[in-house]
Amino acid sequence: MNYCNYTRNISRAIDYIENNPGSKITAAEAVKRAGMSATNFRRAFMGTFGTTIAAYSRGRRLTMIARKLTGTRERIADICMQYGCESPEIITRSFKRMFGMTPAAYRAAGKNMIFLEQQRLTKATIKHVMCGGIIYQPDIMASGQFCIRGIKGSSAFDALTKDIKEMFISFVRTGAHRGHEYIYYALSAGGGSLFKTDERKKIDITVGLSCKGRAGTVVPAGRYAVFRHSGPPSCMPYSYEFIFRYWLKQKMPGKWPAIIFQKIDNKLSNRFRLVSYIYIPF
Repeated sequence: MNYCNYTRNISRAIDYIENNPGSKITAAEAVKRAGMSATNFRRAFMGTFGTTIAAYSRGRRLTMIARKLTGTRERIADICMQYGCESPEIITRSFKRMFGMTPAAYRAAGKNMIFLEQQRLTKATIKHVMCGGIIYQPDIMASGQFCIRGIKGSSAFDALTKDIKEMFISFVRTGAHRGHEYIYYALSAGGGSLFKTDERKKIDITVGLSCKGRAGTVVPAGRYAVFRHSGPPSCMPYSYEFIFRYWLKQKMPGKWPAIIFQKIDNKLSNRFRLVSYIYIPF
């Protein structure tokens, strides 16, 4: 179902949560700020993002706590109280459920687990997802092993979108894609899990064409959840944000992929509209 008419309402509720990080926002408060009925709000938010507004609010508070743990030397108890978490036992359980370790262990590790954080839902992401830029329910299908041969590189997380775009443009300029139905690219973490990648670790990128054998980046055979993205190229990060921050956490908790790949439809895509299929091991 398309919930495009509710984007402004949902954005108002999200703004309220972000402006009150130290408060435990109830569903009733969020609904009031959104200016919707409780039934429509719950249907639109859950139907789009697969989670409740209370779970989103809790995730945001835990993410802010995590950032403070690595960015300051304030006492853990003081940090938790700043975000409305008074019980050490409750915060420890919630934090461990989200990040796989206690707050003390997270601080000792000294790195931000970016893929496990609950990022803010921006107005752009809300509009992209709720207006059909990516569909919440993917197709599940099998894919045989193949490889991707082309341009290889690596990128830090904060520069990933820019580096993929530059590599994609470089590959297209070679003209090697002409006559082929799809251009492929893959993201991997050097044999490790993408979800366990922190903000300092490099992510490997391959952009090119599919090939047989192992003379390139090997994509293993298996079952994949396949998402269709359609929209301006600038909206691609919003599709990935939705998949990683919401869908994977809801549908495959603890199952963290080592590689994902995407194929871009050469015939349907142009400089203004990108039609592509994102494959996540399922």
